[in-house]
This record gives sequence, C-alpha cells and structure tokens, in this order.
Amino acid sequence: MTESKEFGYSGKSYEAEVPDTLDLAQRAELAMHGIAGTTDPDNDYLMWIFIYWQNNPPYMKHGGAADIECTPKFYDSMTLLRQICGSKKYLDTELGMENALTSWLNKDDGLFDAVYSPERPWHMEHYPDAKTKKENYAMLCPSGIMLTAMVVRYDLDPVRYEAAIRGLVDGLDKAAVKKDDYAYYPEGDSGHSFAFLRSVGGWKKTEEAKSDRDGLESAATFYQAYQIRGLAMWYARTGDKQALELAGKLVRYAMKPKFWGDASNPEHVVGYQQGHFDFHFHARAAVLRALLEYGLVTEDTRICDFVRSSYEHMRSYGINQIGYIPCAPPRDYLEPCLLGDLLALTVKMSRAGIGDYWDDADRVIRNHLAEAQLTNLDL
Repeated sequence: MTESKEFGYSGKSYEAEVPDTLDLAQRAELAMHGIAGTTDPDNDYLMWIFIYWQNNPPYMKHGGAADIECTPKFYDSMTLLRQICGSKKYLDTELGMENALTSWLNKDDGLFDAVYSPERPWHMEHYPDAKTKKENYAMLCPSGIMLTAMVVRYDLDPVRYEAAIRGLVDGLDKAAVKKDDYAYYPEGDSGHSFAFLRSVGGWKKTEEAKSDRDGLESAATFYQAYQIRGLAMWYARTGDKQALELAGKLVRYAMKPKFWGDASNPEHVVGYQQGHFDFHFHARAAVLRALLEYGLVTEDTRICDFVRSSYEHMRSYGINQIGYIPCAPPRDYLEPCLLGDLLALTVKMSRAGIGDYWDDADRVIRNHLAEAQLTNLDL
C-alpha cells in the first residue's frame, strides 16, 4: 500500500506463502465494499440504515437519527478495515464521509450535531415513540463515536485531527452533568434520548437514570460508553488529564450497582459486583469495551476483572463452542453489532493477559462474521 494523498495511510505490500484458510485481509476489503455500497453520496454520505434484501427488487431506506448517529461508525470502520487490507478503493467515499461528518462538529463547543435539512425530512424520526423537532440536536453518543474514530485517525495524521479531537473532549466535559465523584449524560427530555436541542442550549432535565433500561433503547449506560472509550484512548496517546478525569467520572457512574445485575441470579450471587446483566447484550458489551479501555490505561485491575467476569457471564447465555451469544434473551437472534463487540473484548483481554479468549475470537470470526458476508450472488 502506497501513501494516500487524501489521508495519511501508508505501508508496504509483499507476497508470502500463507496457509490456505480464511483470508481476513480479503474479507476486510469485502467489508469496505459493503460500507461503500450502503453509503448515500447524494445525501451527505450518510448510511442507509434499512436494507431490505428480501424484497424484489431489494431497496434501501434512510431512518432518521439512526443514519446520523451511526454513520460515524462507518467512518471508524473504514479506517480500521483499510489498515487491514491495504486497499485504495473507496477513498472518495471515505473523504466525502469525513467532510460531511466533520462539518457537523459544532463550531462553539466541538460536539457532533444532528443538523436539520429539508433534504432529510426524516431527520430524527427513527424511534416510533420519539417526539423530535425539525431542529438541530447536539448528539452526545455520536460525539463519543466521532471521538473514537478521530483518535484512530490521529495515529495516521496528528496535525489534521488534533484540534477537532480537543474540541470534542472539551465539549463532552462541559456537557456532562457532574455530581460528587461521578458524571453522566442524561436522557434530557428533548424528544430524543441523550441529546439536547441547540435552540434550548443545554439539557432541559438533568436527572440521572434510575436503571439501565431508561431511554428509548433501554440502555442508559450505552449512551456513556463511546465517550468513555474515546476519552481513554485519547489519554493513552497524549496524557490529556482533562480526558482522563472525565472518563473516570463517567466510569464511576456506569459502574453504579443500579445498572447491573441478572434477575435469574440466585440470591447469594451479588451480580452487580461482577457485571452481570440479562438484556440488550450489544449495549452492555459496548460499555464493557469502554470500561476495559479505561481499566487498561489506568492499570485498574478491579475494573479489568469486572469486565472479564461480565464477559464470561454473557458468554454463558450462548453456545460457546460455536461462538454464539444471543443479543436479547430470551429471544435467540444474534445482532451483528454484538459480533464486533465480542471480537474487540476477546482480542483486547487476551492481549492484555486478562484471560485467554483467542478461541472465542476465532469462533466468532469463522462461524458468524465470515458466514454473514454474502459472497455468492446466486443465492
């Protein structure tokens, strides 16, 4: 891979004799194709959140807040996938996506905004029960996603991304509700969970969640997770004390006992101390990824052990021999978002010496990620 003019990608390509097995580099390039093919260049490079393969002909549809909330995940994924495979494809899509997303970083406080446009009449209407307005919203969870994505890109080009990252860190710090030794982002009562209207200028309500089931997605701690992870990643690279302090306060909130526990635990099992949970596994796994990032950069063995225990409890719900874990027990479907979380957790814990989960990662990759990619057009 030669250096890209648009971004700081660089590397070397070489030929080697390798085992005739699953080619992760080839699969990474295929994943890039999937992202580029479900990105709308005519609408600010937003993702098509709904894809109806079962229809004849198949079609794609935008879905309001989900588009603008989740497109930063596409942005992050393109960065990582390109480093796996070295492909130069879809650089125009990646650049268009970056230009659109960074244009929505608020000039005053650095946060990521859902900007209203008549060309996107669906705007924030993804959730049926949401009562949103045709106005600009400051989005706290997507601000965290943008932070994680831009920190990874900072490794490629520090000069290009540092100012925006520092703006995000400062904006997240100012937007957090701080109490005692912890901090959080509230549901907010703006019509869309964990976001506030720019016309209001801040949170209408600042009450903290009563349980993790608060909010439209029943995942209060999830809406703190990307912020924690991005802040910890930034501290690891720069030693930014503001980022570390805020991450620590958010971690103390996310680890409160009221957010953890499994109703099926016997009475003598103190599940909240071990990270047990029993619903929305993707949302909870995203929190575990954030806690793990923070635990590793601060060398907090208690937090790392909490993550390990929580992961092993979650794994007990599935069939570990094939890498299967349902996303929302008692329903048995598996959410692709959770697959990414499982890989991130197992690889990072294994590398850190917290446990040996390489076999778990292998089962998820071979039996689920690879099998979920459509490689046969004759199906």
